Amino acid sequence: GFSSTYHAIPKVVTKTDVARLLAVYYHGGVYLDTDVVARRPFDLAVNGTWFVEKTVSVSKLGPREEPNSVRIANYAFGAQKHSPLVALMLAEAARRCRLLLTAKHNERGRYKWSDTDITWAAGPDVTTTVYHRTGGAGTTLMSEWQAMWHLSHLGRGRWKSKSGQRWAELVGLAGLVAATAAAICVAHRRQLPSRVLRYSIVPLR
Repeated sequence: GFSSTYHAIPKVVTKTDVARLLAVYYHGGVYLDTDVVARRPFDLAVNGTWFVEKTVSVSKLGPREEPNSVRIANYAFGAQKHSPLVALMLAEAARRCRLLLTAKHNERGRYKWSDTDITWAAGPDVTTTVYHRTGGAGTTLMSEWQAMWHLSHLGRGRWKSKSGQRWAELVGLAGLVAATAAAICVAHRRQLPSRVLRYSIVPLR
């Protein structure tokens, strides 16, 4: 079963990617990464409410990633208990993790998981792949702008290797500046309460 696969996973971050899917599947509700600030509530569709993380050129994707330019985030999502879509994501994550666990061993007797492996095994590539395979039936998909409206994602990427983490911090800072500017424009235009601005300028630490 998946239990033995889960305990064999060598990367803690991959275990947390699986755990968030398990928690939402068995209990229902909303999952947020610790670097995500919820600014507005959102309703849960039967098969989940999901957010577009980014839109990329298919040519930029890795060799194992399926050619879907619209990438679905796993840093924030929500679904009702026993969502069929989340069940499919769990099954796909289990399949991928088993493939990596049985991959060719290195000289030390274990295959070393890269940042790309982590993203592919149970991370955003799983949510992206399964969402597009099913056509998103019974879901609500928030665009990148809608995601910025509902959430502030600092996106520090602490799980990554040192070089990847530095890049993630730069991207996160740029996203934070953009989110702040958008919130200021909206607040001036619609005269929203000042808490919107406070939530969107959480400092990077």
